[in-house]
Amino acid sequence: MKSDDFLELDYLVFSSHKTMTQSIKGTLNRSGFNCVHAHHLKNIALDDEKFRTFCLDYCLKNKRKLKIISVFREPMERMISSFFQSLSVDKFGRTQSAGKISLRGLTDEQAMEHSILFTESFDTIQQRFWYYCAVRDGFGESIEELMRVFDVQYSEISFHTSNPFSRNQFECFDLYLSRFDLLKEAFLPSLEHLTGTNLIESSRNLSDKKWYSSKYDEFRSRVRVPSIFLTNMYESRKLLGEVFYDDYAALLKRSLVNFGL
Repeated sequence: MKSDDFLELDYLVFSSHKTMTQSIKGTLNRSGFNCVHAHHLKNIALDDEKFRTFCLDYCLKNKRKLKIISVFREPMERMISSFFQSLSVDKFGRTQSAGKISLRGLTDEQAMEHSILFTESFDTIQQRFWYYCAVRDGFGESIEELMRVFDVQYSEISFHTSNPFSRNQFECFDLYLSRFDLLKEAFLPSLEHLTGTNLIESSRNLSDKKWYSSKYDEFRSRVRVPSIFLTNMYESRKLLGEVFYDDYAALLKRSLVNFGL
């Protein structure tokens, strides 16, 4: 991303895979704001140093701080959604031919014909999910990447359920944090509260609207995961999760009951 383009931004949606990033970006852009989204800095062709420099320049030249939006989603729910997105469009096991056939641009019927979601057994797909949890880990948490770049401590960020986008102020940017389940319940009003203006909603990349939605629903109801994978998934996000939940430990307990082996 070029410096001039960065300076023109109104919002940067820097949020983890499958946390409504495209819907937030789409709604803001459709409503007249200039917004881009990324899960990692590499998505916008920036490294740590360049991103810090761009944020500082933005503040100095625009006489205001960049507004960054990030959303935290309950780990297991996000992992399942991220896994299916990866199977459907990314290189990770999307077809029987190990990714040699792209599913992009195909009709629903053509995609189903090639996708391993419809050609492999449930047990085989479930084993792929175990690998995804243990190795890919949902591509990590974007909030933590942002914190690392700016040396922000967990004690320096906060989220309040009474505010759908809680503002965290830093030297050259304001970080607006939200929680997926609460944002989903009141998506447009929450964004309108943040921007202070009426918006035109543009919901995108929703799992229940995907060509694989029936398999997604079936998988969510049947999947079971070794308890050690679930424990690692939640414990590795413990410090971040406790920012968003008063009883984050209860989420792990519930997940072990619902999904554990």
